[in-house]
Amino acid sequence: MSYFLVLISDASFQYIPSTFAWSVSHLTDQETYLEDSSGQRWRVRVCKHDGRLAIKQGWPEFSAEHGLTLGNFLVLFKYLFKHGPKTLFK
Repeated sequence: MSYFLVLISDASFQYIPSTFAWSVSHLTDQETYLEDSSGQRWRVRVCKHDGRLAIKQGWPEFSAEHGLTLGNFLVLFKYLFKHGPKTLFK
């Protein structure tokens, strides 16, 4: 399962696209991970923000480390760990 998002804000959080949010809504108020193509992981927290799911804690570090700017595209893939409840966005 994959979805893309376009960075439209330089805020300290990133909304999760509504077409993807339903599949990760069980992660609300939990920590999970973002993993880039090199395998490096960032711990983040999925929270509600203005009634929508968003990636908050950890997003500024992930964004800065990758030099993300307005208009960049990201592709999110959902992976479930076989031996645990954590979800990983890659």
